Amino acid sequence: MKKLAIFLISAVFLSLTACSSEGKQLPESNPPPPLPSIPFIKAPPLNITPEAEKQLNAHGYTVDDVTKEMILAVTFDIRKFVQNLNGIISRRDYNKWVSYLSSEYFLTISSKEFLDAQSQKDLLRTKKIVLKSAKDYFIYVVVPSRAQSRVDDIEFISETRVKAYTVNRGQRMRLYELERKNDSWLIAN
Repeated sequence: MKKLAIFLISAVFLSLTACSSEGKQLPESNPPPPLPSIPFIKAPPLNITPEAEKQLNAHGYTVDDVTKEMILAVTFDIRKFVQNLNGIISRRDYNKWVSYLSSEYFLTISSKEFLDAQSQKDLLRTKKIVLKSAKDYFIYVVVPSRAQSRVDDIEFISETRVKAYTVNRGQRMRLYELERKNDSWLIAN
């Protein structure tokens, strides 16, 4: 969380200092085209698990140190990640999708036990679909269920792990468990 806090504070500082011109005259040019309209993103409620709170405390932070701005920045980052992922899933680009998975998660979804369990779920069983590979899982489970995902809420699990949720018909459902590795988010579960 300390790395995340430093990153977010640095990003805010750089954006604020980059915006000040300190009296310098900018060369005249044509104004840039207007940016596309971006809807206002309401900060999600502070949602930190006891395990994550212990990790914050171990790094010298309290829950109060996790500002709404930090949560908003992480939420924005995750929403952007999921939006990119939605495009990949909509295009049925299996190879690109795999690059968004942690190696541990890929091993899990490739296992015979996982594929057999998924094949026994009502939707696949009634269609007589038997999953034999991670690619089958992608085609028959991920594509139909995740191509239009949206993130309504996040929950911090640890310094580098969050759960992303959507709310559908008043019910909060987990979309992804994401892990930050090498400054990138990956699907971890």
